[in-house]
Amino acid sequence: MKHLFFLLLTISYTNSFFCQNIVLKGIVDPSFINTDRLIYYNYDSKKLSSKKNIKITDTIINGHNYNFYKLSIPFKKAKKLYFNDDYSNKETSCIHKIDILKLVSLAKKEKLTTIHSDIIVDNNCQIRMYNMSEESENIANRYTGTYEYIENGIKKQITLNQMFDSYFSSNFIDSNLMNSANGKWKYIKEKKIISIILNYEMNKEIGIKRMLFTNKTIEINIIESNGKEEFSINNINLNRKI
Repeated sequence: MKHLFFLLLTISYTNSFFCQNIVLKGIVDPSFINTDRLIYYNYDSKKLSSKKNIKITDTIINGHNYNFYKLSIPFKKAKKLYFNDDYSNKETSCIHKIDILKLVSLAKKEKLTTIHSDIIVDNNCQIRMYNMSEESENIANRYTGTYEYIENGIKKQITLNQMFDSYFSSNFIDSNLMNSANGKWKYIKEKKIISIILNYEMNKEIGIKRMLFTNKTIEINIIESNGKEEFSINNINLNRKI
C-alpha cells in the first residue's frame, strides 16, 4: 500500500506540475518599446489586436533600471506565441515568435515552470547604415564564413557575416534552455585574432532569448602557414566553410 500511495502521489504531483501555465518573463529591449509601454501578443496567429497586451513595468537588476514583462501561457491551447510593439503593423518578418510546443517539451524535461526570455530585437530586423572603409570591406570579405569545431565533445559553430554580426551555436542546451548566442566581431591586426563579442544568447528553434549582462568573448587565432591562413580556438583547429 505504501508503494501505491507514493506512486499515486508522484503521478498527482507530476500532473499538477504541468497542468499549471508556464510563465514567461524577462527584459524588454528599449528598441521594442512604444510610447504606450505596451507589448501586443497573440497565439497561433500573427494578427495582433489592442485587446491582448502586456504592460511593461520597471525592474532593477544589478543596480540598473530595466523594462520588464511577464506573461502566463496556457500551453495546452497554443502552439505559437507572437510579440510585437505595434498591433497594427502588417510587417510580420520581425515579429518575436516563440514555439510553445517545443518550449513546453523542454520545460517538462528540465522540470521548469518559469522561463526567462528577454524580448530582444534581432540584428536582421534593425535598419543599419554602414559606411565602411576599403580596409573594413576587405576584412569583412576575407573572414566572412562559418567556422566549425568540436570542444569537449560538443559540436560548435561560429558564423561571421559582412555586417560584422556574429552567430554562435552548439548542440548543447544549458539549464536556461539556450544553445546559441549572437553578437559582433572584429579583426585585431596587431594580435592576428578575430575577436567575437556575444551579447545575448538564445534558442533559435524555440525563439527564446536572454541578454548577457557580461559579454562573452571568443577569440579565433589566425596562423599563416605556407601562404595560407589557418584558424584555431584554444588550440583546436577550425574547419572553415565559406
